[in-house]
Amino acid sequence: MSAEDRQRISARWGMQIAAVMAVMALAAELFRINDPWMLLPLGLCVTVSVLWLHFRFSAVDAAVLAVCLYDVATWILNPITGMYAARISLTGLCAYLLLREASCRAESISLFLKLSAGIAGIALAITLASFSIWTRAVHGAGFTDVYPFRFLFRPFGYITNAWASVWLPVLGMLAMGIYRIDRWRKVFGICWVLASVTMLLSFSRGAFVSWAVYVTVLCVSMATWRYRLVLVAVCVFIVGTVWMLFPTETGTTLAMKRTESQRQSTESRFRATEQAMTVIKEHLWTGTGNGSYTLAMDRVLNEDSTRPYTSYAPNVVVQVLVEKGLTGMMLYIGLCAAVVIYWIKYRKKKTMTAIAACLLAVGVKEMTMSIMLADGSVWILTLILLALMQTEAESGNETVKSVRLTAWIRYMPLAVGCCCWIAFMVLDTRLRMDNKAVEQACEAWKKGNHKEALQALEQTSDRFPCRINKAIVAAFAPDSTLSEGYRAKIRQQLELDMNDTDVYADFLRGRLYRLDGKYEEAMLVQQKLESEFPRNASIAYESAVLLYEIGRKDEAAEQLRRAIWLRPDWLRTEKTQEWLTADPDLRRAVEQGLTVGLAKNEGTAHAYARYGALAYYLNRKKEATEVLEQVVNAQPGYAVPWLLLGQIYREEGKMEQADSCFRKYNLRIKGAFNNSDRAMENEKRNFGEHQLMLVDYAAKFQNWYRCKLMF
Repeated sequence: MSAEDRQRISARWGMQIAAVMAVMALAAELFRINDPWMLLPLGLCVTVSVLWLHFRFSAVDAAVLAVCLYDVATWILNPITGMYAARISLTGLCAYLLLREASCRAESISLFLKLSAGIAGIALAITLASFSIWTRAVHGAGFTDVYPFRFLFRPFGYITNAWASVWLPVLGMLAMGIYRIDRWRKVFGICWVLASVTMLLSFSRGAFVSWAVYVTVLCVSMATWRYRLVLVAVCVFIVGTVWMLFPTETGTTLAMKRTESQRQSTESRFRATEQAMTVIKEHLWTGTGNGSYTLAMDRVLNEDSTRPYTSYAPNVVVQVLVEKGLTGMMLYIGLCAAVVIYWIKYRKKKTMTAIAACLLAVGVKEMTMSIMLADGSVWILTLILLALMQTEAESGNETVKSVRLTAWIRYMPLAVGCCCWIAFMVLDTRLRMDNKAVEQACEAWKKGNHKEALQALEQTSDRFPCRINKAIVAAFAPDSTLSEGYRAKIRQQLELDMNDTDVYADFLRGRLYRLDGKYEEAMLVQQKLESEFPRNASIAYESAVLLYEIGRKDEAAEQLRRAIWLRPDWLRTEKTQEWLTADPDLRRAVEQGLTVGLAKNEGTAHAYARYGALAYYLNRKKEATEVLEQVVNAQPGYAVPWLLLGQIYREEGKMEQADSCFRKYNLRIKGAFNNSDRAMENEKRNFGEHQLMLVDYAAKFQNWYRCKLMF
């Protein structure tokens, strides 16, 4: 065997290995396989360095390289949340390079597409089976429309909108398989149809629009009317099937603004886009760092206790500008330009249309909600799609002649991968140690061992989130458990770290001032927070406590009424009940202001739901029944109205109606896949001051700092 033959065989096996490794990266991210030691990105970097790179370097390759390495390089701007983006970009870049290597041989690409179809088939089977179970559970609870409960369906942990985004790049891969592999055409075709059905069953408006864009571009660009008619017939079958099985849900989705939740969602996205301009101007060139969108936007967007918290940006442009700045935005624009130029140059390649149409659809979907930068699987699948777009072997098995790279270039991926892996593991170990200590502190806190909780927190590092947890203990633990001057020490530590980003750092600082008897300083902090965030229930309640302690009871009543209106559970806390019992004037001032007029002024189902709960707690049962019945008819996805209605019906002896309400409440609380017989309606819903103060902060804290909150 000649040296040339050995080199050819070696290259062939190298490309097969590259294809398999790319599939492994795809499967690991798609199924969210836990990789605590981060061996996948390290293994991919090793593989890239070992294999020869046979493909011709293109402008798209340069743009992808720049975007991914920028994520790795800017990790230092936000080390905690930026670690995820850096890991995903490194994994995606290696998968991209491996697939570019595999693309030099048709059989390697065929292997990749076949394995990918198998993975997609498994995911589709599990998704459709679980969707059937979920649908039966919703119908079994007495609902005929599953649209309000689509957020309860989370295949592989994805929200439905993100799951729909995952399938768009997969559709492009399956379409390429239909074009390239004749013997597997039926398999790829069936998977393509099922993937389209799965996308539409998300009942996401963005999914419907992007899928329509994809098939429209695909249809228009086809060479003959015969193929166009076949595609139209298949699409009519897909849409008809979904419409026939779920006519109400499909109609609601296509109506775009039929329900209040749809209108609020559209409005909130426009509002988020508008508010983002403030943050973008403050960090124009470099942004705030990868993964920091929600933290950067919190002060201008998420401090309203009546609005749900979301970790997704309204569109990808806003998220890129906030997190990566104009520098990152220019890199993404360069990538888009390189893709367009490549498409113009090679638009006659038979697979180019399928890939280009899919990439366009991905862009459209990302402009309705930014999923790509929040869920790494979508970004990696998009990179894989970009690699497939540049397939250099449409037919035959000819390999592009390899070029021997210098040693330092060849082993650069390995060096970068090893450095990143060491940094990842050091930081991850630190995070694990902190989280373990916080979990121990939480367990001790629940048992009432406040000193033990404090001792556990002292084992954590000096990071800002750990200081926040220490401040929470200082702010809510009994005085007897704290050493003299401890609150002042913690408060000073918070002041040193103040960056005007985390609102609750200010909130805790003000509370610590009050507990130390420094009312003037506490009042300055509270007045600033009240003026900036008038619809934050926790801030309003803390202001009420402060004003009541310094004797300004009229103002305290106003703040307490606002807190209770924004979050009715504040009415039921032990401290509030003590105040209202001991001070009839305060009770009168608070209760007289809690009328249905507040709900009418806001005019939303959420406002009426809050008033219905207040009417129930204030023993206005007849009014509560009327309001709550209107709420569940308008928004059946709410939980507490079903519980309160069930309790009212049970008190009136209407057991059949009560049981129906409780079934719906249990579905909303436990989800569709919980087989527990535990009756959630019998569980007490009495929240302590500590819990209510921090309930809005807990989810944000975990998202921002990758650390558990003392909650």
